Amino acid sequence: MIFNITNPLAINDELIIYCNSTKLANLFEHRMKTENNSSMSKNVILITPSISRAGGGVAESVILLAKALKSETDFSVEIVTLKDRFFEADSKKWEGIKVSAFRSWGPARYKISFGLLWYLLKCRADIMHVHGLWSFHCFAAYVCSLISGGKYVVSPHGMLEKWILMRSPRLKWLVSILYQNRFLKRATAFNVLTEKEQIDVTNYSLDQPCKIIPNYVPLIKKSDKKPKWWQEEFEGKTIFIFFGRIHEKKGWRELCKAWQNKCNESHQFQRQAQLVFCGWIDGSD
Repeated sequence: MIFNITNPLAINDELIIYCNSTKLANLFEHRMKTENNSSMSKNVILITPSISRAGGGVAESVILLAKALKSETDFSVEIVTLKDRFFEADSKKWEGIKVSAFRSWGPARYKISFGLLWYLLKCRADIMHVHGLWSFHCFAAYVCSLISGGKYVVSPHGMLEKWILMRSPRLKWLVSILYQNRFLKRATAFNVLTEKEQIDVTNYSLDQPCKIIPNYVPLIKKSDKKPKWWQEEFEGKTIFIFFGRIHEKKGWRELCKAWQNKCNESHQFQRQAQLVFCGWIDGSD
C-alpha cells in the first residue's frame, strides 16, 4: 500500500466538473433587483482573508469564481483580501483579476486590517460576497453595510458546522457576541455548497434565502498525459484519489483505516487498487 502526497494542482488537468457560475450570477442579480429598485450597477466585490495557498480551498474557489464571473457575466469583479507570506509568490494565479490586498496585524488566527475596512467603505459596491467566517473581513463587511447600506451574500464554506463550532469555542463565542451574529442576520442571502451546509445555516436560526450552488471549476479537456504524481507501478491498477487538504477534519485517518481493513480482507483488492493523496498536509501528524 503506497500513499503519495503531492500538490493538488497536479491533477487539475484530469478534472471535468460542471460549471455553475451563471447560477451564482442569477442569485446576485435577483438580490440586487429585489433590494434596490434603482438602475443596477453590477459592481461585485469578493471578500476573503487570503487568496494565496495559505487560504486553502476557499482561496482557490474565490479566484475561480472571480474568473468565471468576469468571463461569463457583465459584472465588474474585484477581490479584496489581506496580504500574507505567500501573496507575492502566488500572484500569477489571479492574473487578469483586479485584486486589492492590504497589510494586517494581530495573531495568526485573527488578522485586523483597517486599510481593508476603509477601502470597502470607499468602494460602495453594489454587492459584496463574503467568503468564510470568524475573521475580521466579516466585521469589515458588516460595518460597511451599516454605514453605506450595501448588501452582501455570505458563503460560509462549512464554517457553521458543528465540528468547526466546537474548535476554539471561547474565541468563537466572543466573536459571535461582538459582531458575527449580527453580521449573519444582516446578510441578504447565503450561498452554500451542499444540503448539509444548508441545514447548518438553518440550524443557526438564519432564515434568509439560502441557495445550494457548487463551486465553479472550469471545464478542461481530457488529456492522455500522465499526472505529475504518476508512478510506473500504478499501471493497470484502479486509482482512488483523496483530493484536498490533509487534515483530521477531512477524515483521512478514517480512510486509511478503512483502506487497510479492505486490503486485509481482499488480497486481490490490495494488488489491483491504489490510494493516492493529492493535497497538502495541514497540521496532521
